[in-house]
Amino acid sequence: MTGVADLVISGGRVVCAATGIDRVADVHVAGAHVLGLHPPGTPIPAGARHLDARERVVLPGLVDLAVHLRAPGREDDETLDVTLAAALAGGVTTLVALSDTQPPVDGADDVQQRLAAARDALPYGPDVVVAGCLTRRREGKEIADHADMTGAGARVLTDVAAVADTEVLRRALEYAKSSGARVVMLDPTDAALGKGTVATESPLSTRMGLRAVPLAAQAIGAARDRALSALTGMAVHHHAVTTPAAVSPAGLSPGGAPTSSTTMWHLLFDEESLRQRPYDTALRLWPPLAPAAERKALLDLVRRGLVAVSSGHRPVPNRTKDLEFSLAEPGATGLALALPLLWGALTPIEIAKAMSALPASILGLTDRGRIEPGARADLVVVDPRATDLVDEALAISRSWANPARGARTAARVVATVAAGRVAFQRSDA
Repeated sequence: MTGVADLVISGGRVVCAATGIDRVADVHVAGAHVLGLHPPGTPIPAGARHLDARERVVLPGLVDLAVHLRAPGREDDETLDVTLAAALAGGVTTLVALSDTQPPVDGADDVQQRLAAARDALPYGPDVVVAGCLTRRREGKEIADHADMTGAGARVLTDVAAVADTEVLRRALEYAKSSGARVVMLDPTDAALGKGTVATESPLSTRMGLRAVPLAAQAIGAARDRALSALTGMAVHHHAVTTPAAVSPAGLSPGGAPTSSTTMWHLLFDEESLRQRPYDTALRLWPPLAPAAERKALLDLVRRGLVAVSSGHRPVPNRTKDLEFSLAEPGATGLALALPLLWGALTPIEIAKAMSALPASILGLTDRGRIEPGARADLVVVDPRATDLVDEALAISRSWANPARGARTAARVVATVAAGRVAFQRSDA
């Protein structure tokens, strides 16, 4: 690509898992794309905007595979402009908007409405990938009109919750394949075993009197989904995995084994947190927190580049969170927090892989998740020396309940570039 740089991010440690880059360099951006990487100190073209990244780390913009929007239907909990602003503050430049809004994303009109609403809410915000329903109204009974939705731009199909009827799921995967959908996203938890549960089955859940799901429920559901993926040839992605037993062995299905992702909460917290903070509804998540051994083994898979990581952003207001543990709504806000909290638990190259390159590959978005000439200029600048208190202001949501409240982050996002524009910059950066 040739041309004059519009933006230069200078002197930062540039880390990109997709290309293997890990060195100090200047990133030159022209328009919406990366123009090139140059030795530090390369003269800045006249008229170009300049971001000083010295002693900071420059990563590809994050790609979040699973964001629960509250608009339409629950705007009192979080408006769309706030969600998108939180994404940018956390370095997220592409996000999958799940289908579980009110009403759900059930047809082409819904897809188009969500896309238009995102553009109107924050014109220079993150790129929003709208996911459509796998079954009508996410009820798991009738197959939704996949072709209608993919024709309107839906790359992902999901009910978010597990589909209990195996025959319905088989036919849905077949139709999704013929519709041209990129991937079907499934909850691997067996629906019957998971129904009505709020904790993972263990001596602790028994002592606390909590209805619990066996850890094997995800392995059982994932095995069924793998078999159906192989049968239909439709790419499947398991989101919110909590145990390595649910992660697909390589090479099972014709198009490659189903992919997997977990949330940052399931990498940072486990059942021990519930032991230390019994009945704390900030820890009421779906899926429930797993034993420490499972969390550590899952973290190892993430470090090896086998499992992607999302924020698990599902904002829940006080009115549905400040209840008895079994009655509280599961969820936590996380878009602005994932990268700063995971810094240190994962290295910069591991973050670039798990939160950018791998999810971009899962979505088939070949123009992002990487820093190289010609790639979409989605970038995030991180200060590894700065920390912040996890509070309402940092979380950027009125529904900001999350397990890390009151803790400190391990790093700070100081700037986010989305399609070549500086879309977020800390005032104190």
